[in-house]
Amino acid sequence: MKLKKRVLVIAVLLALITVALLYNYISGIEEPPPPEIKTAAVVTAINTIPENTRITEEMLQVTNIPEDALHPDAVKEAAEIVGFITKSEIITGEQVLKSRIAFDQEGTELAYLIPENMRALTLAIGEVSGVAGYITVGDKVDILATYTEPGINPTPLTITQFQNIEIIKKGINPQNSPEALAANGGLTSSLTLLVTPEQAEVLVFASQFGSLNMTLRNPLDGETVNLTQFGMDNFAEWRSR
Repeated sequence: MKLKKRVLVIAVLLALITVALLYNYISGIEEPPPPEIKTAAVVTAINTIPENTRITEEMLQVTNIPEDALHPDAVKEAAEIVGFITKSEIITGEQVLKSRIAFDQEGTELAYLIPENMRALTLAIGEVSGVAGYITVGDKVDILATYTEPGINPTPLTITQFQNIEIIKKGINPQNSPEALAANGGLTSSLTLLVTPEQAEVLVFASQFGSLNMTLRNPLDGETVNLTQFGMDNFAEWRSR
């Protein structure tokens, strides 16, 4: 009987020793660190930015997000978009996407390329009036208007109406499109000008009740020339030279 008790006591002691050793062993094992989450910097909106709003630095913040949550079209530096205009609403905390911003580049909607207080005006231009199609986007032109001055003796006049007008878009060249040639009555292209609202009124009136011609300027020549209107009186003076 005593032997059984001794065996039981020894078994209990061994069990306790085993538990203690196991506890110490487990306690000594360090838990593995959590997996590292890679992050990426992205530009987000501090507050909701409405559509058609010019972006300022105060509207943006740079936020670190998990790398796998980064949108492939996201803006990573605020300087990339400051000064440009939103094409759609960007809500608070949202990643700012390049597709939501109107950049000054080919394919961007024309409205976003027009400076404040300016207007885009398109005029139909023929081969002769449009310098044989050599005018292209970014060029500067002078615009001449020819009309008949009313009166007892109506007199035809030509005047350089505006100088240094910028071309911001060019229409389809019908030489590459017979369909466009037929649709445009033989015009080589249309040209879209950047003008003030007042200049737009004058040019529309002149195009409706007279005719317009353009002269192409050298890119380095920005000088404004003082000219007078030209009519039969001036022409007679030129013939006598």
